[in-house]
Amino acid sequence: MWDVDEIRIHIGRHTSDYSIAIVDIDYLIRFCMRFSKNEINSIINNITDFFKSTLVQDSYIWKSSGDEYLILYNNRRTCEVEKILKDIRKAFKKQRFARDCNREYSNITITFSAGIAEYSSENAIPEEVIKKATVALFQAKALRRDRIIRSIEAKKEGCNRILYDPSLEIETIIGEHGKIGSVSNPVLYKGALLWEPQAIDIDGDDNLYIVDQNNHSILRCDGKYVRRIVGCGEYGYDGDQGLGENASLNKPTGIAILDNYLYITDTGNDAVRRFHLKTNLIDTAVGMGIPGYSGDGDVASKALLNKPGGAVADHNGNLYINDIANNVIRKVDTKNIVTTYAGTGEYGYEGDHGPSVNATFAEIYGIGIDKCNGNIYVADYFNHCIRFIEVSTGTIRTIAGNGTSGYEGDGLEPLKAKLNRPVAVCTDIEGNIYVAESGNSCIRVIARNENKIYTLVGDGVPGTGTSGNVNCFRLANPNGLAVNSKNQLYILDGSNNRICMIDLNNIRRQ
Repeated sequence: MWDVDEIRIHIGRHTSDYSIAIVDIDYLIRFCMRFSKNEINSIINNITDFFKSTLVQDSYIWKSSGDEYLILYNNRRTCEVEKILKDIRKAFKKQRFARDCNREYSNITITFSAGIAEYSSENAIPEEVIKKATVALFQAKALRRDRIIRSIEAKKEGCNRILYDPSLEIETIIGEHGKIGSVSNPVLYKGALLWEPQAIDIDGDDNLYIVDQNNHSILRCDGKYVRRIVGCGEYGYDGDQGLGENASLNKPTGIAILDNYLYITDTGNDAVRRFHLKTNLIDTAVGMGIPGYSGDGDVASKALLNKPGGAVADHNGNLYINDIANNVIRKVDTKNIVTTYAGTGEYGYEGDHGPSVNATFAEIYGIGIDKCNGNIYVADYFNHCIRFIEVSTGTIRTIAGNGTSGYEGDGLEPLKAKLNRPVAVCTDIEGNIYVAESGNSCIRVIARNENKIYTLVGDGVPGTGTSGNVNCFRLANPNGLAVNSKNQLYILDGSNNRICMIDLNNIRRQ
């Protein structure tokens, strides 16, 4: 994505003190959908010219092929860069980048998010500094955007990590850390490259499906090859009633497999698309492409969603959708009727031990399901906890996390532990619960027979690794989990643009 060799040249002799900022324009794709291609080019040129005009001494800028910018600041620490970017952000909001478009939307304000990292002993090469800045950017985007986040080096010794099994091996099977790309034709696992993948799921034949968000596409992995099955690679909202590979999506976030259908939360389009796995045809199943919160008690096609995220399906044929911006979970039953299954729509942390519809959440970024009994697990992001909805009673309760962010509690009861921004949750065939924590860059496991929580992989510090022992392997913003019929756990390592795998059958507990 970035020309690291060119960046290295501009760093020059300033290797002892430099910072890198990765800037992402908030919802630029949605904003630009109002304009023609020529007008979009004009808007992007105006944005680029603006950032160039803000450069200070010994700073340089590069633009990606999408909507991101990399700014190199020589001789400056992250605290200085943060102040510079905050001033830039104030000026940015006053700009009218669509001023030349002669449309009613020409005066709309847009914002940006940014992640910052600096050279350090752990970030000894530009690639590592870029990676840390990218992780910080992801965190800024998760915090409702319009944020600037500095990468703060965590201390490994600052947590009480207890590995569930220090002898476990982990393997990278798809993607390559530090590289981004796309899949257009079938490629072998090792040759596939991803770009900000967001979710994974597995069908009854153990085929793996990947939401490749920044490529606006869905991939299928059959054990040998990776194929693009939905999405043409360009953002948009069209293609219904045609082949899925020709359709356009807009930053999809989640998937769920139900019967012969693959349901896709088309987040940027505020809709859920439906792809038939046999005919390869696509249509819109839920939503109208307009953000909102309505439609309960009516057919799914008339509902309004607002940034649908994760999705799961139960064994009875019901679909559950994480409606992020509305702070609720919506349910589509077998009669295609939409209801609110959990949440009042208010932001908060209330309702435990009562009906799930009376509960409040602090943004749900992932939901999981026990496919045997249909019980729902909720990754309550800013409440730093895992909530549990019992399907037989409809009641909700917290099962892990004490509501405070941190990295503590390994070896203790899950309710005594501190989690940090959980984003995904799933169960294995034995009922153990796995949690992906973006804030701790780790996977925790709640051992069913012990009622205790442990770290499976990761140590609280974003990083990387190739293959080997979990004791020295690091993740960066893990945001997807799935277990196949062979009891193998797939981990979507988001900022590293890869899929890792752990064979849970090899776990040896003392």
